[in-house]
Amino acid sequence: MKKTLCIILLVLLVFVLPSCTSDDIPPAVHVHEYGEWQTVKKVNCTEAGEEERFCTCGVKESRTIPPLAHSEITYDAVEGSCTKWGAAGNTYCTVCSALIRSQEFISPVGHDFVDQKCTLCGIEQIDYTDLSLYESNEGYAFFENAQNGQAMRNLYDEMKKELTDFHSSDADAPYYTYNDELGELYLAAAFDYVKQGLTLEEAQTVYALFRKDHPAFYWMSYWLYWENGTIIVTTVDEYAQASDRKEHNKILYEGIARYAHLSDGESSSYNIALAYYDAILESSSYAYGEYGTYELEQWSHSVIGDFLYGEMVCEGYAKLFQLLLNLSGIENIYVIGEANGSHCWNLVRMDDGNWYWFDPTRGDTEGEPYKYFCTTDTLLASHTPTPPGQLGLYFNYELPPRSSDKFESDSFPVLGEVFSANGCDYTLVSSDTVAPSGEIEGDIPERIVYCGKVYTVAKG
Repeated sequence: MKKTLCIILLVLLVFVLPSCTSDDIPPAVHVHEYGEWQTVKKVNCTEAGEEERFCTCGVKESRTIPPLAHSEITYDAVEGSCTKWGAAGNTYCTVCSALIRSQEFISPVGHDFVDQKCTLCGIEQIDYTDLSLYESNEGYAFFENAQNGQAMRNLYDEMKKELTDFHSSDADAPYYTYNDELGELYLAAAFDYVKQGLTLEEAQTVYALFRKDHPAFYWMSYWLYWENGTIIVTTVDEYAQASDRKEHNKILYEGIARYAHLSDGESSSYNIALAYYDAILESSSYAYGEYGTYELEQWSHSVIGDFLYGEMVCEGYAKLFQLLLNLSGIENIYVIGEANGSHCWNLVRMDDGNWYWFDPTRGDTEGEPYKYFCTTDTLLASHTPTPPGQLGLYFNYELPPRSSDKFESDSFPVLGEVFSANGCDYTLVSSDTVAPSGEIEGDIPERIVYCGKVYTVAKG
């Protein structure tokens, strides 16, 4: 019975279970075992890369690596302005070091003023009729510690009010007298110095200091008269009529405006002074009179000589430089004295806090323009300031001590200094111009950037 049952079960298994022959079993699934990816072509910022890897069975798999994006950095960019050159800068990739964009220079387009404001840069238009922009304070400050200083200050204040009114007055000046040098003179204002409790010498001192402090008063004749306890300030025939002063005032303000933009974007006293100094020497020449000596006409002794005729004598040079420095807020002193005859020049405080001599007249007439720019007592030994403290028309205040060392700066190049830019050497030769120092391979660029400023490169 048991044997029969086993036979029956065996037969059933033969018919129920699937066949186990090799033709009926599916093959095993192969799982690739790849190695590490290997670089075939290195990826960079502009071209795709390629990588591949292999299975233990020899099968190869490949993939493409997309190009990297440039990581940009810009050097030597300079923000331009409406009146100054700018530079877009050279742009490089920090990943591949490729030059992405070459330096491009941006030319100034000039201000576009609408309602006293530039539509391009937003700067407020300067009111050049504001005479306080051009005043010095050295004379007025002298009264602080002077004997009878308060009385002298009172006369100074009276002069300032009366003569400022005359500058823009609608009234014509009455005839006063005839002068052999200046011709017919007219009364601008008269001041009772006795009433102020002053001596004639003290009143003359006030006049001398006032005239030195106000370079914009081009119409003040260089002759002072006095009689019966009054001092009399005169003007010449060209400015006696109110209509003539109005016309010359317009010329004055327009002339100042032409210079004023030179200080745009400049932060150092040295560079501002250099820009003004260069422009004055380019704009004007020395005014010679009929017999080859200096011109006697009033215009040549004032800033208006530059604006009208492009000519001045030393007084005009020094006053124009003084006026422009005052406009830019740079400390300076108008100096009188001797330099092979009566002479006027300037003392200016530079970025290092020290005082240096400047003489634009000599710079324009002796063939060495920068010999008299930002120099020391040693280099200006030919000039002797009027001794301080002597009351009267030639009064000079005590001058601050000057630097005994040549001016230097770590922030910008100074005249004659050699520096390197773009792998080449240059020398600063003027306020905005450099010259190659030695040989330069290849083409000389038209402009370079150095210390955040665009310079023109002189050719030849």
